[in-house]
Amino acid sequence: MVKYYDSAQKVKTQLLLLTGRVQLSPKFFRSYQCVERCCACCPKFSLDYFPGERWEKFKISYPSKLKLFKKRVFSGVQIYSNFQIDNKFYFCRFLNLTTGKCTIQDYKPFSCKFEIIKVSKLKDGAILIKKKFSRGWNLKCLDGQKGAKCKILPFNYLEFLEDINLLSELDEIGTQFGIKTKLRPIINFLRKGKRKFIEGVLPQEPTLF
Repeated sequence: MVKYYDSAQKVKTQLLLLTGRVQLSPKFFRSYQCVERCCACCPKFSLDYFPGERWEKFKISYPSKLKLFKKRVFSGVQIYSNFQIDNKFYFCRFLNLTTGKCTIQDYKPFSCKFEIIKVSKLKDGAILIKKKFSRGWNLKCLDGQKGAKCKILPFNYLEFLEDINLLSELDEIGTQFGIKTKLRPIINFLRKGKRKFIEGVLPQEPTLF
């Protein structure tokens, strides 16, 4: 039984939202900055790795931590999870509570890496956007204060390229679930527009898919 929030279910829910009409918001084309020792997005929840490059690189980079992950089948897909049931602290077991740094930063779970990108439900579909937490004011920080401190910043090309990679990874996860989404046309649109975007010519209105 999952004691804490199941991030694999969260990823699947995002994929299902992307099967219908999708708006790519102009606010997707923003970057963000984590503020040192904020950690508001790092409470304990299930840590899940789907089959693929992220899990393979995690195994190579953090071999001593593999024993903390157990194989399970979720919606027909074999994944590797840590439910943190034995973690007595509020924050994730891989958060250094002194420095506020993630100790598996290089290949942390997909749901952690994707967190600032939101797939939100609309009356007539969904919107893909980058924004702060809707209830960020209520999230607990490492210093005990409440209120997420992440900052939304202007377009950053290198981060944009990383966002494309994350969407591609999400699309691969969707394939594992057998869920056909609008991600591929969205990714193609982003790739084709890279030259315009790097010159600062960014969408001003939602793009529909």
